[in-house]
Amino acid sequence: MKKLIILITVSLLGVNLLTGCGKDNKIKVEDKKENIVLTFFGFKVGETQYEMLEKLINGFESENPGIKINYEGIANADGYLDLLYKRIDGEEADDLFMLNPFAFTVAKKRGYIGTYIYDLKNEDFLNQYNDTIRALMNIDGHVLAIPMESSAIGLLVNIDLLDKYGLDIPENYGSFLNCCEVLAKNRITPIAVCFVDGGISSGHNFAIGRSLCDIDLNSLDFEALKSGRKSIGEIFRPGFELVKEFTQKKYWKVIEPEANRDWAEDGEMFIKGEVAFIIVGSWRLPKFKLKNISFTYKFIALPFSDSGNIAIIRASTPICVNSKGKHLDLSLKFLEYISQVKHVEAFTISQNALSPLKNGVKPVAILEDINKTIQTGRITTDSDPRFPFAVLTQSANMCKAIASGKMTVDEAVVYFDTIVNKQIETPK
Repeated sequence: MKKLIILITVSLLGVNLLTGCGKDNKIKVEDKKENIVLTFFGFKVGETQYEMLEKLINGFESENPGIKINYEGIANADGYLDLLYKRIDGEEADDLFMLNPFAFTVAKKRGYIGTYIYDLKNEDFLNQYNDTIRALMNIDGHVLAIPMESSAIGLLVNIDLLDKYGLDIPENYGSFLNCCEVLAKNRITPIAVCFVDGGISSGHNFAIGRSLCDIDLNSLDFEALKSGRKSIGEIFRPGFELVKEFTQKKYWKVIEPEANRDWAEDGEMFIKGEVAFIIVGSWRLPKFKLKNISFTYKFIALPFSDSGNIAIIRASTPICVNSKGKHLDLSLKFLEYISQVKHVEAFTISQNALSPLKNGVKPVAILEDINKTIQTGRITTDSDPRFPFAVLTQSANMCKAIASGKMTVDEAVVYFDTIVNKQIETPK
């Protein structure tokens, strides 16, 4: 397991111990000889991901002499979640830690809510977050985290390639299919895609987008889905059908993750003008060095609905507070600090992300188009905490099985229900 461990230290001559704050977050000061150390465990690693977080940590330390934040970062792909669960189960949970909404159901099943994860629902700093993002932090009335950013999954489009064959930027599923058909007839591979076992992949996002694009998530009976009384597999049938159709018609070139786990090859194919579309999260865009490409491109919402494009959004970099931490009040004070508007906005820009706040900062240029769609309310999410965690990982498995011919759509629907329900009963 690859680890990136980052320790942030400050040298202090005079140190104050800050303890005991109530709901008003007023801190009582006592003279002590040693620093108070808060531990922070997260999945933000690497220079790009961590740089702004480091600045926020340093800023908090400067404003609060006597408090030090030790941050340890391990990438999600290197087993972050498994290690987080081990720490919590071993009574070694950090004061602060990151947890994405798609793992909230696991946290609930493991008994972490209210024991190891502090309920933030009464904290005043929540009021500045927009309603959609706040909902993604909520499970059964408990607010488990605050997100430092919002991200979106959309489609990168080679406009010049479409123009060459008289095609418009797709604005619905029908026009998207037409683009793929015309390009394929002209021996142009429309899409580069990747399927990953047990993880998130671009193929998975095609299925998610197609399956959820016309569904009001608030209208779903999640308890019935979780209990097996209603089929999760049937909800995902349209996405599974898309995978089958696009594979049979050779609308995409499959990138093998074994060759490149970061799926960089799909970005390379797009940059070279070899494909018209790739589906990506906004967080991946900086890796593609889009400024260096020679053709016109755009990042748009997903054209997977018959009634128009829709964006998949996420509440990203969610930070939780350990209820059993030795310095609960100081952890909340840190959360209050980093959730200040100026800090959230600075973090948002640094991550090439969208603002999670009610009146957020204007996004970077490449995100402006998809943000317009988001502002109209044409959104869904692949990380609604009401969905069981297994929905994400296992839908990726189903998509790969369908694309490889190992499963029919009907078989995938049935098996999807079986495996998801099993993992709900015994979360991992």
